[in-house]
Amino acid sequence: MPDVHFWYSQSLFQDTPHYLIKRELQATVATYMDCFDEEGNWIEHDPHSQIDILTFATFDSGCTKDAVIQISAYDWPDRMLNIGERLKHIAEDVAELLPDERAPVAASFQPIPRGEYPQGCWVKV
Repeated sequence: MPDVHFWYSQSLFQDTPHYLIKRELQATVATYMDCFDEEGNWIEHDPHSQIDILTFATFDSGCTKDAVIQISAYDWPDRMLNIGERLKHIAEDVAELLPDERAPVAASFQPIPRGEYPQGCWVKV
């Protein structure tokens, strides 16, 4: 956790191995999703073991963006205070990976409520 879904235009990354893009994506998300928990403990994410890329796929040409990233993670108050700024930095860093740095990138955040039984919780069976 955090979980990442990443979609991109089929014309991108033709000359770049996907594992390099995934590695950079994990590092970027880890950097900007680090935060304090409610007790003031620093939560630092290891990009290789704690950032899960669940989707890494192309989308059809109907999208107006060259890349779309969606992040799901716990809604720690410290993280939520400036989630817009965090997403902006993530989108900017992802844009730097693209062949044309001016390519439009969208980033969104799906908060996962903490608590004993949050809405939409995951259950391991």
